[in-house]
Amino acid sequence: MLTGIEDTEFVSRSVDDLTAAADSVASGITAVEKSATALDWTGEDRTRFDSDRFAFLAELRAIEATLRARSAELESIRRRQDIASGGVVFR
Repeated sequence: MLTGIEDTEFVSRSVDDLTAAADSVASGITAVEKSATALDWTGEDRTRFDSDRFAFLAELRAIEATLRARSAELESIRRRQDIASGGVVFR
C-alpha cells in the first residue's frame, strides 16, 4: 500500500507520463500527415493509401484523446491531494 506522499508522487508521475505519451502520439499524427503530402501517387494506389491513412489517423486521434482524458482525470486527483495536504500547488 502506498503512503500519502508515495501516492501523490505516483499520481504526479502518471500525469506526466500520460501527457508525454499523448504528446508523442500527436507528433506521430503530424508525421503521418506530412508524409502523405510528400507522395505523388494517383489513382487506385493513392485512394487505398488515403483510406488506410485516414483510418490510422482516426485511431491515433482516439488514442491521443484517451490519454489526454486520463491525464486530466489524474490531474484532478493531484489537485485534490494538494488541497487535502493543506496546500494548493499550481502546476
